[in-house]
Amino acid sequence: MTSKKQHVLEILLAEQPVVSMQLEDLAEKSGGNLEATRAALIDLQDEELVFLRNGWYRPSAVALSR
Repeated sequence: MTSKKQHVLEILLAEQPVVSMQLEDLAEKSGGNLEATRAALIDLQDEELVFLRNGWYRPSAVALSR
């Protein structure tokens, strides 16, 4: 897993209780690069570690069980 993907996933998992976040908020928390954050989230979706619903990203049950 690339460091950007890992960092984005860590941000999503760090919130307790787990919350959903929008792309812009994730980009801001992960360093401000919107395109790199979007690419990381797409890869994480392909790996079934996050899911997108109505513009909000949330860690999947697979990610939460790790």
